[in-house]
Amino acid sequence: MLKNTITIDRNDLEEFERYLYERENARATIRKYMTDIRTLCRYLEVDKRRMLLYKEWLLAHYAISSANSMLAALNQFLKFKGYDFLTVKRIKTQRNLFRQEERELTKGEFRRLVEAARRQGKEQLALCMETIAVTGIRISKLQYFTVER
Repeated sequence: MLKNTITIDRNDLEEFERYLYERENARATIRKYMTDIRTLCRYLEVDKRRMLLYKEWLLAHYAISSANSMLAALNQFLKFKGYDFLTVKRIKTQRNLFRQEERELTKGEFRRLVEAARRQGKEQLALCMETIAVTGIRISKLQYFTVER
Protein backbone atom coordinates (compact mmCIF):
# COMPACT_ATOMS: atom_id res chain seq x y z
CA MET A 1 0.00 0.00 0.00
CA LEU A 2 1.27 3.50 -0.83
CA LYS A 3 2.09 6.01 1.86
CA ASN A 4 -0.11 9.09 2.03
CA THR A 5 2.76 11.38 3.05
CA ILE A 6 6.17 11.66 1.42
CA THR A 7 9.37 13.46 2.26
CA ILE A 8 11.46 14.89 -0.57
CA ASP A 9 15.19 14.80 0.08
CA ARG A 10 18.29 16.01 -1.74
CA ASN A 11 18.81 12.62 -3.42
CA ASP A 12 15.30 12.77 -4.89
CA LEU A 13 16.05 16.19 -6.37
CA GLU A 14 19.40 15.07 -7.79
CA GLU A 15 17.80 11.95 -9.29
CA PHE A 16 15.07 14.01 -10.92
CA GLU A 17 17.56 16.54 -12.27
CA ARG A 18 19.58 13.69 -13.82
CA TYR A 19 16.35 12.23 -15.25
CA LEU A 20 15.46 15.57 -16.91
CA TYR A 21 18.99 15.87 -18.31
CA GLU A 22 18.87 12.35 -19.74
CA ARG A 23 15.53 13.17 -21.37
CA GLU A 24 17.44 16.01 -23.07
CA ASN A 25 15.30 18.75 -21.57
CA ALA A 26 16.69 22.23 -22.18
CA ARG A 27 18.93 23.61 -19.41
CA ALA A 28 16.46 26.43 -18.79
CA THR A 29 13.64 23.90 -18.37
CA ILE A 30 15.69 21.83 -15.94
CA ARG A 31 16.62 24.93 -13.94
CA LYS A 32 12.97 26.07 -13.84
CA TYR A 33 11.62 22.67 -12.82
CA MET A 34 14.20 22.35 -10.04
CA THR A 35 13.37 25.84 -8.74
CA ASP A 36 9.65 25.02 -8.77
CA ILE A 37 10.18 21.78 -6.84
CA ARG A 38 12.50 23.42 -4.31
CA THR A 39 9.73 25.96 -3.64
CA LEU A 40 7.44 23.09 -2.68
CA CYS A 41 10.16 21.49 -0.56
CA ARG A 42 9.69 24.29 1.96
CA TYR A 43 6.66 22.29 3.05
CA LEU A 44 9.05 19.42 4.06
CA GLU A 45 6.45 16.64 4.07
CA VAL A 46 3.96 16.43 1.24
CA ASP A 47 0.48 14.96 1.30
CA LYS A 48 -2.60 15.59 -0.85
CA ARG A 49 -3.97 18.27 1.50
CA ARG A 50 -0.67 20.16 1.41
CA MET A 51 -0.56 19.82 -2.37
CA LEU A 52 -3.98 21.45 -2.63
CA LEU A 53 -2.90 24.20 -0.20
CA TYR A 54 0.23 24.70 -2.27
CA LYS A 55 -1.90 25.01 -5.42
CA GLU A 56 -3.99 27.69 -3.69
CA TRP A 57 -0.82 29.48 -2.56
CA LEU A 58 0.50 29.47 -6.15
CA LEU A 59 -2.76 30.93 -7.42
CA ALA A 60 -2.59 33.70 -4.83
CA HIS A 61 1.03 34.60 -5.63
CA TYR A 62 1.43 33.96 -9.36
CA ALA A 63 -0.39 34.43 -12.64
CA ILE A 64 -2.45 31.39 -13.62
CA SER A 65 -0.07 30.48 -16.45
CA SER A 66 2.93 30.59 -14.08
CA ALA A 67 1.12 28.57 -11.41
CA ASN A 68 0.14 25.96 -14.00
CA SER A 69 3.72 25.79 -15.21
CA MET A 70 4.92 25.18 -11.66
CA LEU A 71 2.25 22.51 -11.13
CA ALA A 72 3.34 20.79 -14.36
CA ALA A 73 6.92 20.60 -13.09
CA LEU A 74 5.79 19.29 -9.72
CA ASN A 75 3.38 16.74 -11.18
CA GLN A 76 6.12 15.43 -13.45
CA PHE A 77 8.42 15.03 -10.44
CA LEU A 78 5.73 13.25 -8.41
CA LYS A 79 5.00 10.85 -11.28
CA PHE A 80 8.73 10.23 -11.72
CA LYS A 81 8.95 9.24 -8.04
CA GLY A 82 5.84 7.02 -8.32
CA TYR A 83 3.60 9.34 -6.30
CA ASP A 84 0.88 9.82 -8.92
CA PHE A 85 -1.73 9.93 -6.15
CA LEU A 86 -0.34 13.29 -5.01
CA THR A 87 -0.59 15.07 -8.37
CA VAL A 88 -3.05 17.94 -8.66
CA LYS A 89 -5.03 19.20 -11.62
CA ARG A 90 -3.97 22.34 -13.39
CA ILE A 91 -5.92 25.52 -12.79
CA LYS A 92 -8.63 25.84 -15.41
CA THR A 93 -8.74 28.96 -17.50
CA GLN A 94 -11.19 30.11 -20.09
CA ARG A 95 -9.51 30.56 -23.42
CA ASN A 96 -10.19 33.65 -25.45
CA LEU A 97 -11.38 32.44 -28.81
CA PHE A 98 -10.89 35.86 -30.30
CA ARG A 99 -8.02 38.27 -29.94
CA GLN A 100 -8.62 41.27 -27.76
CA GLU A 101 -8.85 44.34 -29.95
CA GLU A 102 -6.84 46.50 -27.56
CA ARG A 103 -3.87 44.17 -28.11
CA GLU A 104 -3.99 44.46 -31.90
CA LEU A 105 -2.01 46.99 -33.88
CA THR A 106 -3.93 49.41 -36.02
CA LYS A 107 -3.00 49.67 -39.67
CA GLY A 108 -1.34 53.02 -38.95
CA GLU A 109 0.69 51.63 -36.03
CA PHE A 110 1.85 48.74 -38.19
CA ARG A 111 2.91 51.08 -41.02
CA ARG A 112 4.86 53.26 -38.54
CA LEU A 113 6.69 50.19 -37.22
CA VAL A 114 7.67 49.05 -40.71
CA GLU A 115 8.77 52.59 -41.65
CA ALA A 116 10.81 52.89 -38.44
CA ALA A 117 12.61 49.63 -39.26
CA ARG A 118 13.42 50.90 -42.75
CA ARG A 119 14.63 54.29 -41.44
CA GLN A 120 17.01 52.43 -39.16
CA GLY A 121 18.35 50.43 -42.10
CA LYS A 122 16.67 47.23 -40.97
CA GLU A 123 15.19 46.22 -44.30
CA GLN A 124 15.14 42.52 -43.43
CA LEU A 125 13.14 43.24 -40.25
CA ALA A 126 10.67 45.34 -42.24
CA LEU A 127 10.24 42.53 -44.77
CA CYS A 128 9.76 39.96 -41.99
CA MET A 129 7.04 42.10 -40.37
CA GLU A 130 5.29 42.52 -43.71
CA THR A 131 5.51 38.78 -44.42
CA ILE A 132 4.00 37.91 -41.04
CA ALA A 133 1.23 40.48 -41.49
CA VAL A 134 0.33 39.40 -45.02
CA THR A 135 0.50 35.63 -44.48
CA GLY A 136 -0.52 35.35 -40.82
CA ILE A 137 2.22 32.80 -40.17
CA ARG A 138 3.69 32.23 -36.74
CA ILE A 139 7.09 33.77 -36.08
CA SER A 140 8.57 30.29 -35.52
CA LYS A 141 7.70 29.39 -39.13
CA LEU A 142 9.43 32.45 -40.59
CA GLN A 143 12.69 30.50 -40.80
CA TYR A 144 11.22 28.39 -43.62
CA PHE A 145 10.72 31.40 -45.91
CA THR A 146 13.43 31.92 -48.49
CA VAL A 147 14.20 34.62 -51.01
CA GLU A 148 14.60 33.61 -54.65
CA ARG A 149 15.38 35.86 -57.56
